[in-house]
Amino acid sequence: PAPAAPRQPLPQPPAPPQLPQVPQPPPLQQLQSAAPSLVQEPQTPDEVLHALRVSGVQAGLERHWEQVKHLHSKEQFSLAQIAWIFDQCRRVPSLRHAGAKPRRPGVLVDDEEVFRPLGARVVQLFTNFVCARIPELTPDQITCFIEALTSQALPMDEFWLFMLAKRVQDTASQFNAEQIASIARRYSDKSLEDDEF
Repeated sequence: PAPAAPRQPLPQPPAPPQLPQVPQPPPLQQLQSAAPSLVQEPQTPDEVLHALRVSGVQAGLERHWEQVKHLHSKEQFSLAQIAWIFDQCRRVPSLRHAGAKPRRPGVLVDDEEVFRPLGARVVQLFTNFVCARIPELTPDQITCFIEALTSQALPMDEFWLFMLAKRVQDTASQFNAEQIASIARRYSDKSLEDDEF
């Protein structure tokens, strides 16, 4: 028989195309340092305000409410920071009803606060602190608190509004015309004006 022909080697398949490199996600530690307010509880009032900016005031307050109360109990929020929170709150009408848990017959809870809407909790938390410092408020802060407390988002606190009205009367020359007009309109809309104001 004839000798067998040498076997020809099989052709090599073409090399697979190079796939683009997929970037690896950064390690958790790097994420925590880049955005602490998204990963861990804010530790200072500035971090709370940052978290509210990032998440939105309603989601941020709901998520960090216990920490807000804790920081406030140590009087760590400044009047300017509280005014900023109220300014943000007045823009979110859903706060008037958000966050309140429905009552269930026969179920006892340790804290009645859970049944109050988030807007009411914000007002109640800061009322005494701010009212005790009315003379320290700037005209901008007073105007902000009045606009917030007469907005659709927060409940009216008539005592607080009365204290603010007295301060406006006593220091009217420090307010500009736009602030006075806004304040007067807010009190009038809520039928809170009297013969002196």
